[in-house]
Amino acid sequence: MRILLPYHLGSGNRGCEGIARGIANIMKLKKNQFILFDISPYDYEEDSRLELNKIGELRYTKQSKVVEVARLVSRVLQKMRISFFYNQVMSSYYVSYAKTDDVIFITGGDIYCYEGTAELPNLIVKKAKKEGIKTVLFGVSMEEKFLTKEVVNGLKNYDLIITRETISAKTMAEAGLSNYLYPDPAFSLKPLKCSLPEYFDKDVVGVNFSPFTDIDELFKENMNRLIDYILLQGMEVCFIPHVFWKEQDDRRSIAKYMMKYGNRIHVLDSEKMSYLQIRYAISKCKYFVGGRTHSVISAYSTHVPCIALGYSVKARGIAGDIGMPEYTVIDSKHLKSRNDLLDAFMKLEESQVEIMQIYKGMDSYIKQIDGLRQLVLR
Repeated sequence: MRILLPYHLGSGNRGCEGIARGIANIMKLKKNQFILFDISPYDYEEDSRLELNKIGELRYTKQSKVVEVARLVSRVLQKMRISFFYNQVMSSYYVSYAKTDDVIFITGGDIYCYEGTAELPNLIVKKAKKEGIKTVLFGVSMEEKFLTKEVVNGLKNYDLIITRETISAKTMAEAGLSNYLYPDPAFSLKPLKCSLPEYFDKDVVGVNFSPFTDIDELFKENMNRLIDYILLQGMEVCFIPHVFWKEQDDRRSIAKYMMKYGNRIHVLDSEKMSYLQIRYAISKCKYFVGGRTHSVISAYSTHVPCIALGYSVKARGIAGDIGMPEYTVIDSKHLKSRNDLLDAFMKLEESQVEIMQIYKGMDSYIKQIDGLRQLVLR
């Protein structure tokens, strides 16, 4: 049996790397049992540099002339908001690699949390089903508003659906979709020790957010007030980028704050680091404020008091399952005042004992993952 990840997407998003490593760890896969698909030269090179080729076989779509033509044509088609041709070619490409005893994992994450993103994965699963190939929707979060009748019908083709938090599990069940609830696979991973800048010898507040989070002036005001407060307390502020894709690069959002604060704050050169090394850096923070889900998972996993800058169901769901207080999840797209983030952070400081008590249950929460392998293989 092999596991194929057509929706790996590449380690330019360290969350995708974390999911891939988590699956390899949970499923106890040998290199020849795990195939990860990349769709750009950057992703392929990044996966190779971060040594994902040691946990699985990397496949790059450039190896297929048909796919390269589809990619070129799709650039024109997608500009016209037409994706049918691209989805047909790509779904056939992925399924063609699978054998009857293989399993295709659609690494759910949040791909069903946005409008129009269900078409390709549902098409892959539909074609796999015709070929008698098992499919698993693995670690999914689901926004109810995107569960249209068409999407639900597509989801019914999966042999197994595994949700990663209770809110999505209930949403799926209410839509008539049987599913199993397990923590995100990245929770199973351990930090990888590495050298860190000298300022980590002090009290560091790690900060991560994305262009999806940093959307308006009110967020900027909130972040500025938080940074000012942290510096006044004598702590260090360290931005920790987690995604480096050109169109979603976390560093784009960080730039304006570096212009304002200069060398009073820091940016970790995390592009050179793997997901596990970034997790190590986060584990050395006194507090963490994170927008990217898998950066927040690193904080939770290593017992760092954390504020999640959530704007979708995944942040609320994961925090709720762990038992984190509601104030630790800030809806960054619906802030009400310029003090929302600072107020939550100050409350986090005051509640360290309570937070650490919650984290005592983390080992039990993570241990739930142990049953996943048996569930998939049965």
